[in-house]
Amino acid sequence: LDDAIKLLTATRNEIWIAGATNVLAEASPLYAFVTPVKIRGGFAGTEESVAERKPGARLVIDGHEEVGPCLQFSNTEPVTIDSIGFVRSSLRGLYRSDSPGDLTVTNCAFEGSWVSAYNGYGGAIYVSAVENGKKLAILDSAFVCNEAVNGGAICTVRAADDQEIPIALVLSGTRFEDNAADYGGGAIFAEGAVTVVGAGGGVAAGSFTGNAAGYLGGAICVNGVKGVSVPVAITVGRDAAFVGNVATNESYWTGGGAIAVVTEGCTLDVSGALFATNLAVSGSAVGCNALGGAVFASENCTNRFHKTRFIGNDVRSGANACFGGALSLSTGRQTLDTCAFDCRTSEPTNRRI
Repeated sequence: LDDAIKLLTATRNEIWIAGATNVLAEASPLYAFVTPVKIRGGFAGTEESVAERKPGARLVIDGHEEVGPCLQFSNTEPVTIDSIGFVRSSLRGLYRSDSPGDLTVTNCAFEGSWVSAYNGYGGAIYVSAVENGKKLAILDSAFVCNEAVNGGAICTVRAADDQEIPIALVLSGTRFEDNAADYGGGAIFAEGAVTVVGAGGGVAAGSFTGNAAGYLGGAICVNGVKGVSVPVAITVGRDAAFVGNVATNESYWTGGGAIAVVTEGCTLDVSGALFATNLAVSGSAVGCNALGGAVFASENCTNRFHKTRFIGNDVRSGANACFGGALSLSTGRQTLDTCAFDCRTSEPTNRRI
C-alpha cells in the first residue's frame, strides 16, 4: 500500500489491493492526498473492473494491537476507502487529520480498535475538518467492539473554535455493535450534523445495538457548537434502529440511553425509527438524575418525532429522580406525530415523556 500510494498522480488516482490479511509491522505514515484518491480492497487479482469483485469481499489491515493507526492521512480533495477491514489498532483504524476534503467509507469493517490516551476521541475513525460544510459518508459498513474516551467507534470534530459548521456525518446501511466510550457517544461523538438512514431489511440494516457510554448517549452523543449561525441538525430516518444501548454513570447524572443532544439550539428530526430496550442509569449520589431512556435533548432544541416506536426503554437511578422512560426533552419546540410508546418503566413515576 505504501508503494502504491507513492505512485499516485492526478490521473492515476485509484489503488486496487488484492489479498486477504495484512499484519502491520509499524504505524501508517501520515499521507498527504492533494488529488482525488480511491483505495479499494477485496480483489482476487484477476479482475478487470471493480464490479468483478466478489460481493462483500474485503482486504483486512491488522494493526496487531500495538503499532498505531492502520491508515492516516490528510486530504484536500475527496478520498474514498472501499472494501477494507481495519482491526486491532491501538490508535484508531483510520485517522484523518485537520483537512478540508470530503471522505467516503464504503463496505468497510472496523473491529477491536481503540484509543485511550488523553483526548482519546474515536476508537475506529477520527476525522477533523478545517472548512465548513464538509462530509464524512459511511455506507454499508460495520463497527464492532471499538473503544475510546469519546466516540467508541467514530468521532467528528471541528479543527478550530471559530469554525461554525463542523463536518457532517452521513450514515447509510451501517451497523454499530458493542462499541464503548468512557464519557460520551458509545458509538459516535459528533460536533457536527449527523444523518442516520437504515437500508431496509430490519434491525441489521442500519442499527445501533449494545453500545455503551459512561455519561451521555449510549449510541450517539452530539455536542454541537453553541451559538453558531447554522444550528446542528440530527436526522434519523426510516429503518434506523437503536436497541439495547446504555448510558450509565455511578457518580453523576446521565442522559440518553440511545441519543444525547447536549448543545442548546440543535434540531433533532426522527422519522420511522425504532428505539427498544435502551437505558439511562445514574448513581445514588445527590443530584444524580437519569434522563431519557431513549433520547435526551438539551434546552431550546427543536425535536420532531414522526412514526417512531419506543419499546421497553427505561431510566433508573440509585436514589434520585428519573425523567422520561423514553424521552427527556428540555425547553424548546416538541412535535410528536403518530408515535407508539410501550415503555414498561421500572418505576411507575418514570413517565414515558
